[in-house]
Amino acid sequence: MSQKFRSAIIGLGPCPEGKGGAHSISYSHAEAHQKTAGIELVAVCSRQQKNVDDFINEFPGCRGYVDYRALLTAEKPDWVVVSAYASSREEMVMCAIENAAKVVWIEKPLALSLGAARRMMSAAQAAGVRLFVSYQRRYGLPFEWFRAAAGKIGEVQSVDIVQPISNMLDFGPHQVDAALSVFGDEVEIASVFGATDWTKPLLWHGTQHEQFLLGCVRLSNGCRITIEAGPHEPNRLPILRVNGSAGFAELQLSPRAGEGSVFRLCAEGANTVSSPSTSEHYHHGDDPNLYMNRAVADVYDAVHSGRSTHLDVEKAYLGLKMLLGIYASAQARRLLGPEALEADLKMPEPSRCD
Repeated sequence: MSQKFRSAIIGLGPCPEGKGGAHSISYSHAEAHQKTAGIELVAVCSRQQKNVDDFINEFPGCRGYVDYRALLTAEKPDWVVVSAYASSREEMVMCAIENAAKVVWIEKPLALSLGAARRMMSAAQAAGVRLFVSYQRRYGLPFEWFRAAAGKIGEVQSVDIVQPISNMLDFGPHQVDAALSVFGDEVEIASVFGATDWTKPLLWHGTQHEQFLLGCVRLSNGCRITIEAGPHEPNRLPILRVNGSAGFAELQLSPRAGEGSVFRLCAEGANTVSSPSTSEHYHHGDDPNLYMNRAVADVYDAVHSGRSTHLDVEKAYLGLKMLLGIYASAQARRLLGPEALEADLKMPEPSRCD
């Protein structure tokens, strides 16, 4: 019989009037917990009492806290979601582990430094705790098709990411994760070269970030990932494209006119581009919480069976190394190889960047 998990969410965010549960990732987690028979949401925490009150109004029955340590000490939840700002996550994850959590689910990005990520991973491993990172898009059909396309386009050569907005820390980790998923679990990063524009630093969740970013990542299998992100990026290009020796596959932010989905495939031997029909798109399906519901259900099952999932922390760590490597390369103004990528890379201070 599967164990019943008592869950808690740390970091709620505000609840703007009229937007309902779809507006915040914490609300998305709560809805998925309600729909998973083996999980009971028992407590939530935000530093702002109004955020707690608004959340409990929408998800009655759970207890509210403004101090996450008090929540973890009093409730001892089995399943802890940490969706607070990235700068605070390490201390929250460590506290959850110390208070006997069995599952800790961290929002992306995993951390703002490789050192913080390693410390969390090491503590979890020592305590027998499973760590997961929120890449729920892996559970959408277009993303499944994108991963599977690697076996249909000849030999994979490269993946291109074109993000038409700033801030690779926020939306970017999903793109990086999808790009790396094409290559399976054995790939490593061989070198990274990056450039960033910090002329007018922007603010996201208390962390400053760049306006524009370029990155070129060489992988251990001889393939390449390129990244272009910023508000002026070409809007005719797909957000993700995997290039093969005999074809390609793409993910668009929205379906092109006359096509069935955000996924497009030119398979080896095909004379046309196909786009299978589905209501699932880049963010979710007809149900705005579809991908999160699937992700939570899969993690719940995997924890009981002991198998791996798409969201295992090791996959997220590789993507974090790639992103922080680009920032570090831009700051150092040189190519970074494997040895440099094993250092404690971290988000740079804007004043030290060009």
